[in-house]
Amino acid sequence: MSNSTNQLPSSFLEKALQLGHDPEVIKATGIEYQLKQVENPDGIRKLLLPMNDDLREWLRQSLRKDRQRLPYTDNVHFMIWHIVGGMGMSKHQHEEMNAFFPRKVETLSMTDKVLGPGEVWDVTPDDTAAPAIINLNKLTMKAGSKIVCRAAQLDMQVQELIKDGSSADEDTDNQDIHRLGDINIVGETPKKAQNGGGGADRGSANDGTNASCGGMAHCTTYATPGSNGDNGGNGDHGDTGADGLEAVYSRIKVHRIELQNGGSNLFVYTRGGDGGDGGDGGKGGNGGDGGKGGNSSACGCTTCSAKDGGDGGNGGKGGNGGDGGNGGRAMDITVEIAQGYRHLVEGRSDASQPGVGGEAGGAGGPGKAGEGGSANGKNTSGAQAGSSGEPGEPGNPGNRGALGGSAGQIEIREF
Repeated sequence: MSNSTNQLPSSFLEKALQLGHDPEVIKATGIEYQLKQVENPDGIRKLLLPMNDDLREWLRQSLRKDRQRLPYTDNVHFMIWHIVGGMGMSKHQHEEMNAFFPRKVETLSMTDKVLGPGEVWDVTPDDTAAPAIINLNKLTMKAGSKIVCRAAQLDMQVQELIKDGSSADEDTDNQDIHRLGDINIVGETPKKAQNGGGGADRGSANDGTNASCGGMAHCTTYATPGSNGDNGGNGDHGDTGADGLEAVYSRIKVHRIELQNGGSNLFVYTRGGDGGDGGDGGKGGNGGDGGKGGNSSACGCTTCSAKDGGDGGNGGKGGNGGDGGNGGRAMDITVEIAQGYRHLVEGRSDASQPGVGGEAGGAGGPGKAGEGGSANGKNTSGAQAGSSGEPGEPGNPGNRGALGGSAGQIEIREF
């Protein structure tokens, strides 16, 4: 393709100028990237693709439906509600929104982007509360290549999209959300929650004092029993899994599609992130062993008796596993395609899954019985051993998250 800007489509150049990109820079380098600071919600709105009344009304209905499914609780939703949908907000919401600024918005104009076979282009912005805005003249997607935007809004326009070779993964049962579509607007699955710490293991208890003689007929020191072992500490509970992050409303506009070398239709996919798994409960600590009883002693005609061993401590209770988090929902997605190419675009959205509960913490082991004091001298006898401790109880496994995230709708419409 020629580098002359007058041969680039007018809609590409108009979008570049809307983003504040210099056509001469694009002519010379084929690319311009800017990290733009915006001071208020209107600053973001001025960077997004223009929206006609019909599409805006559809989006408003979508946002109203989405808000009924789950009320908006953060500034990202307020921004989409107000900035993209043009919906009103209360004075309090405006104050909250303004406190959320300034923000950094990533913008990109590029004449020719080629994704190699199996390549994944992750366009997720560093600041996921702000959209990623991409303006491409030509996008070539080799077999198995993917575009992924995670838990953030994507606003992307492509003049010419070439699918060169089929998608790598036609297995629709595959749960890897980053592999299902060519363009994937997805949530994010949190990491497994923190496991509970293990209960403290107890050391051996103190041994008893041995008896001793002060002469032929009396005991100077009497034997003492072994101390009882301490009970093992209880394991901590695992943390609750975090809720999956949502797939955020995005808009994709394509002016022309061409399939080459057996290329399959453009497949746009969206799904919220699964709920995070709960943390495992910590294991109960082991009980301490009982101390050994003091030994006897023979003092002439007098016997200084041995004493019993101490009882072992009980094992600690295992911690409960943490509950799994709820799945994140998928907001609706808009795909606009020029007339004559609608049959080359497909879309799908799936519900996300709640997180799995954490495993129960294991029971702590019992402490051993302390030995009885030993016979030591003529006519003496040993004492009884203590009792072994009881094993602890295991914790309870965590529950699966209560809710999966609802699927969204991919609205494909011609312009």
